[in-house]
Amino acid sequence: MSDSYDYFMVYELNDSGERQRLNITEDYFREDNGQNILHPEQVVVIVKEDIRRIFIWKGSKSHVRKRFISSRVASALQEELVKEAAFHRCKIVSVDQGDEPREFLRTFNFKSMEVKEKLADMRYIRNVEREKMYDRGEIPDTSPKIVKVDKKKKESISPALKNLKKSAVAEKTTSTPTPKMQPETQSTTKKAKSISSRPNISTSSSSKTSPPKNVV
Repeated sequence: MSDSYDYFMVYELNDSGERQRLNITEDYFREDNGQNILHPEQVVVIVKEDIRRIFIWKGSKSHVRKRFISSRVASALQEELVKEAAFHRCKIVSVDQGDEPREFLRTFNFKSMEVKEKLADMRYIRNVEREKMYDRGEIPDTSPKIVKVDKKKKESISPALKNLKKSAVAEKTTSTPTPKMQPETQSTTKKAKSISSRPNISTSSSSKTSPPKNVV
């Protein structure tokens, strides 16, 4: 392997989009939950060749330009390491401060970083679009805007529980329960059935009479 590369490397992205390697060890990087290196205003590219990963760590207040170009910088670094240092092709994983994937936290034994403030969502303006705005007499607003983060966490419901709730609602709407008969209705029905089942009794005068008894 080339002397200029190592199995663990950390690069910091400058405002110009260029990467700058930090001369640190992995043990130093792991200290104090990574806060010696990872700051809210930074975007850092971390190479971990032994697990074939390149992490792009994005601070909560990092500029939108750094975030936009970080994937391109990581991809260029990936190709460079494969060709120049004979590295394995590493998978690129994006890591947002406060929403770190478990793989990243488990790799360095970190805990999720608390986010008190973050950069407001802004669209990155390309140079071509910027020139068109200048031609129209418009001045693009690229100043960063910091907003506070609401600490209230939304209630998370697992997909399995959501499916169970949906199926329960569907069963309620599709099944129509058979209405129970009231006691009065049942007794009236029974009476009607008993009357209809009785034989007809004729009361006409032509009915047979019993013969008279012999008188002694």
